[in-house]
Amino acid sequence: MSYTKFTIPERGPEVLDGAAAPTLSLLPGTYNFVQSELGEPGFRFEVTDGGVVTYDPGSETFLDGKGTRDVVVRGFPLEINTSALSEDLGLRVTGRPTLGRGSHNLKLVPGRYGFFLALGVSDLEFRLGADGQVAVPPAHAGYASGNGSTLEIRGYTVTFDFRQLSHDLRPELLGNSTVLSRATTQQLTLVPCSTYRFTLAIGYAELVYALTPEGQVTVPPAHAGYASGNGSTLEIRGYTVTFDFRQLSHDLRPELLGNSTVLSRTTTQQLTLVPCSTYRFTLAIGYAELVYALTPEGQVTVPPAHAGYASGNGSTLEIRGYTVTFDFRQLSHDLRPELLGNSTVLSRTTTQQLTLTPCSTYRFTLAIGYAELVYALTPEGQVTVPPAHAGYASGNGSTLEIRGYTVTFDFRQLSHDLRPELLGNSTVLSRTTTQQLTLTPCSTYRFTLAIGYAELVYALTPEGQVTVPPAHAGYASGNGSTLEIRGYTVTFDFRQLSHDLRPELLGNSTVLSRTTTQQLTLTPCSTYRFTLAIGYAELVYALTPEGQVTVPPAHAGYASGNGSTLEIRGNTITLDFHGQHHDLVPDFLGQQNVVLSHTQPHQLTLVAGSFLLRSKRDSLCDAHLAVRPDGSIQPV
Repeated sequence: MSYTKFTIPERGPEVLDGAAAPTLSLLPGTYNFVQSELGEPGFRFEVTDGGVVTYDPGSETFLDGKGTRDVVVRGFPLEINTSALSEDLGLRVTGRPTLGRGSHNLKLVPGRYGFFLALGVSDLEFRLGADGQVAVPPAHAGYASGNGSTLEIRGYTVTFDFRQLSHDLRPELLGNSTVLSRATTQQLTLVPCSTYRFTLAIGYAELVYALTPEGQVTVPPAHAGYASGNGSTLEIRGYTVTFDFRQLSHDLRPELLGNSTVLSRTTTQQLTLVPCSTYRFTLAIGYAELVYALTPEGQVTVPPAHAGYASGNGSTLEIRGYTVTFDFRQLSHDLRPELLGNSTVLSRTTTQQLTLTPCSTYRFTLAIGYAELVYALTPEGQVTVPPAHAGYASGNGSTLEIRGYTVTFDFRQLSHDLRPELLGNSTVLSRTTTQQLTLTPCSTYRFTLAIGYAELVYALTPEGQVTVPPAHAGYASGNGSTLEIRGYTVTFDFRQLSHDLRPELLGNSTVLSRTTTQQLTLTPCSTYRFTLAIGYAELVYALTPEGQVTVPPAHAGYASGNGSTLEIRGNTITLDFHGQHHDLVPDFLGQQNVVLSHTQPHQLTLVAGSFLLRSKRDSLCDAHLAVRPDGSIQPV
């Protein structure tokens, strides 16, 4: 047997599994063996007073064990061919197996069988006779046939025309989740059933249509205003709905299959939709609270709980929203609400207002990343804040107040200042003393340096605690509401160069002399560089979170990182300009007063970069040259 589960109604509803060869205690009497959900027994057997089994002679072709205490059910071979269909079928037997599209060789006991679909059951029933032959009722001969022990189900090809809709539809079918595009007509081959329907992006279309045993598509009279069955074609015209969001401060994206268009609030918008009771909108993050309906009569309806800010007027949905006041005046930075179609930064200098649709997942973007706070605007127009964030933020009616936490910054061990990357605040924090800022909790705060960003990304938790990733614990720590950055002391060795270097640092323009090694205390960063008398050195070196100096491979010929030491040996070049008949003065850091005579060649050891040699006679005779990382020289 292909399917081994069955019931014996006379002993109760228990489902038995023949694969386990169950031993049953049965009183003398007549019993039915049932597998089909249609209730017709596959066969009857009798337990005699002597405790042995007997059954009709007609059952001997598919049963064994007569006159013994055992019943062996062999069944009849049966082939079911569903290759032509666009959907799988479920066989209505105990256990409800699904038959994928194709040919299936089964063994079943005689009886009447049917099929279940994704929703409801197929109109088709067939009979497997006591002679092992398949029979199909004449009313179903147009799409199914029994030939000996073979059941062929061809189905009917149905054409779907959704071209007037603004969205696609997904037929609810077993084994087929294809979305049918509205761009052109589509076809599927289906078995007759009275309960076909469509899934939308969320929920189901209101329409339940039928495919009759004659291959005709029918639509209930209540849905005739927007859909019709014409022979084997289902046409869904839908209803045109007008959306009016003009009072909102943000746009809305209807959640539709095959259409991710954002509807602008600048003017009314129109979409043609199929009736459904579960339409909703996506926002920049999450979903609007409103779930509205389009009825089979083409009317937009809004649940009573949302009537304070939205209404359905005929075929128009108006969303007025609620005006929310934002008070960030205690913060040291601005905030950008994450909204569709509105990237405005709200200044902390005064309270601000926005008109929003209720949603439980509003949040703010910062200069980088997102604020930890996710607040809600309820259908009643109240702003609510999760209890975990009550220490620094609160919802008071329609006002959201974010007080933040005051964080102390201690960079006093560093040789440079730091600029927190904040919206609306580009202040550089001096290392000469501790500094304070009032921030909203966020897990992605960082600092900008003279060029690029510090490696450290620190967090301010909803409890007001500063935390530092373990990988950065060697040079920074969070202690309560204080962030201390001690940095690493880096040794600079330029003693082989013919010029000095100025590290490009915030708040520190000191030139490092080549006469001896120098030290600076820096925060890890991958984009440190030096300024020259003119422009920048080509070398960009890194200080890792472990305190190691690294140099790109392209610069390894003249510079190296050894632990916490950066050694720049430079490239030695020879200058021979005796044919110029004038002397040159290098415009180098730390060597502005040296005169190079034209009467003899000169050697200079330079870092890769651009240099100027000024003529003592005429600026037109100045020499501009570039030293490449490989030591080659190019005129500039």
